[in-house]
Formats: sequence, structure tokens, C-alpha cells
Amino acid sequence: MRGRVVLPVILAVAIALVAVYVTGWSPSTPATQGAPSTPSLAPAQQGAAKPATSPGAKAAPKVSAPAATTPKAAPKPAGNAPVQQPAANAAKKPQPQPSTDPVGFGPVGDAGWGSETDVSGDRRALTTVFSDFQVGLGNEDAPDPSRSMGMTIPLTDGVEGETLYIHAQGYSFANEHARAKLALRARGQTVVQRFPGGTDDSFLTTLELPAVPGATYELSAVLEVEERSDSEGAAYLNILSIDAEIR
Repeated sequence: MRGRVVLPVILAVAIALVAVYVTGWSPSTPATQGAPSTPSLAPAQQGAAKPATSPGAKAAPKVSAPAATTPKAAPKPAGNAPVQQPAANAAKKPQPQPSTDPVGFGPVGDAGWGSETDVSGDRRALTTVFSDFQVGLGNEDAPDPSRSMGMTIPLTDGVEGETLYIHAQGYSFANEHARAKLALRARGQTVVQRFPGGTDDSFLTTLELPAVPGATYELSAVLEVEERSDSEGAAYLNILSIDAEIR
């Protein structure tokens, strides 16, 4: 009876020894029964853990982060290719619109020789009259053989394509031994009127120019009389008025 009881005890002890051998239990290992188990690491945490290195193994080389680089400027176009400008610079400034008003006369300068100038209300015509713009030969009233006049005629802005007409009118006389001449100049154009011996009449000389909006015209007139020979010559020439109109 005692032998039957001992046999199961021996078997139980043998099974316990085998179990200890299989699980690697040692006397120094603390008992784990009843102790809370250590939670396993999540996959992300397992990957972040440092791998154990065996003694003498070389450490893995450190990989430094790439250094920040300054962006390179856009390459310049080769050859004669046009350079693209920013949109702000490429925008064109608005151009002033041309005036739709007709061209007119601005303030006219003094012409001298006792002159007076009158401009029409619409500033499309003017008249300058003279009281002493005259020359003469053998004439006490006009002792000078030559005289000249200059006046400034500015135009306002306006529609292009019109014409400026400048008329000089007066009186001329020359006997058979003398002659006279009138030269009218403005903006690079000249008109000359000659009065031969035997002239005794009024005259009208016209200078025709394009009416350039905003332009200023420097008008000049020259009067001359002279003898044709050593004999006694007589001559007289004057400008009574200068009329200008735009049309």
C-alpha cells in the first residue's frame, strides 16, 4: 500500500523536473507566478528600439541630414532670346488720348513796329496791324532801306490735319530805277515776293504751313528796297497787317 503511494509522488517530481528543464528555470530566477506580465512592444516601438550589438562589432555609420541649399537662379536665355519680364513691369502705361478739339492760337508775342494783335473768340484767326513797318528810298517818311520783324505764334493741342495760312498785305512802289522785295519765313519755309521797277500797287503774300498741334511758329518778315543803277531811284514798301487763320 505504501509502495503505491510513493510511485505517483516520484512521477510527479520527475514531471516537475522536466518542466523546469524545458522552461530554463534556475534557482536565481525569481518566481514569476502571479506577477504581472510585461506588455509586449507595439510594432512601431519595436522598430524604434536599438538593436543589441555584440562586443567588437562596428557601429553603423551616422547618416547626416542633407544640408539646405539655396535655390539656383533661373538660367539666362541663350543668344538673343527675349528676357521675360515680370507681369507688373510688362504692363504698359496708359497713353494720353489725343485731343478732339480743333487747333487754335495761343498767346501771340509782340511784333514791334507799332503793332497790335487781335485774336478771334474761337482762337482760329488773328490779325496783327502795323503803324510803322515800312522802308523807303528817297522817302522822308520811310528813311530805312531795310527792316525786319519777328513774332511768335504758338498753337494749342488739337486735331491734326489742318493748315495754317499766314497772309502779309501792304503796299509797294518802285520807279524804273529801283526795286523792292519781301521775304516771309516760318518753320523752315520761305516765300519771297519781288517788286520790279514800275510797281505801284497793293499786294497780298501768303505762306502756307501744316498746323501742327502744340507747335510754336517763329514768323519773320524782311522788307528791302534798292536802286537798280546810279541814277535817282525811288521806292516804298510796307506791311500794313499780317493775318493768320487755321482751316
